[in-house]
Amino acid sequence: MIAEKVFAEGVAKDIRNYLPPEYENAEFQVVQKNKNNGVQLIGVQVNLPGKDLSPIIYVEQFFDEIRQGEPVEQVMNRFARCIEQSSRAPFMNSDIDLMNYDSLKEHLAIKIVNTKANQKMLQEMPHENIEDLSAICYVNFPVDSREGKATMQVRNEHLNIWNIDEKELFQQARVNKQLVNIEHVTAKMDVEELKTMIEEHVAYTNSEIGKKILEHFTDYLPKFKKIIPADYEKMMTTILQLEEQGMSSEQAKIEAFYMIKEGR
Repeated sequence: MIAEKVFAEGVAKDIRNYLPPEYENAEFQVVQKNKNNGVQLIGVQVNLPGKDLSPIIYVEQFFDEIRQGEPVEQVMNRFARCIEQSSRAPFMNSDIDLMNYDSLKEHLAIKIVNTKANQKMLQEMPHENIEDLSAICYVNFPVDSREGKATMQVRNEHLNIWNIDEKELFQQARVNKQLVNIEHVTAKMDVEELKTMIEEHVAYTNSEIGKKILEHFTDYLPKFKKIIPADYEKMMTTILQLEEQGMSSEQAKIEAFYMIKEGR
């Protein structure tokens, strides 16, 4: 524990050198927290002038990486990336704490990525392999902003911060079906887009499974599902209704945003 605290003090002293200019006046302080399970964790708290949120990045995993021979430069860069992700939280719902799993677990969701094209990224993320694809988790933050939605991909270091394992992460993400609406792929445009996506996947990966699906596309089509974020579907439906009432596309988008925001 003493060695870990010394490491944290070194991080607090030097981490500014790995962060962008907006962190020039930030304060980095070593803190020790007692978690609900009785475990004591040492972290670095980041205090940015003018920001209400002061995220804490726990150092245990990063300290272990140093002991296992990871280059200091790489470890410090990963630590800095965690700070940057956490510091974006003021744009999100203030009830969500990136360091507190219980406050964000209901916002976990799953998306599918191409395994071959994302090999390097997947080394740093909890994931499940599905044939030649991989499932990863992300946090889908509710944002009270016209800038759009905010998401954060879940990385290995987050599991350590939240004190959970990969199995628990994916179990929770699968429970959160209220975040999305699931439909069959029936619209002509959606069917064409799906087929194009599979064709591109086959062209890139030479996937035998993809080839088989294309050969028997009509038979496989009912097995596909269209997953739409609930908020997105609500927004698109509202925009369409407003356009039918005579609004321009731009006016409809603006009005739809405020209608959903205000619960009208």
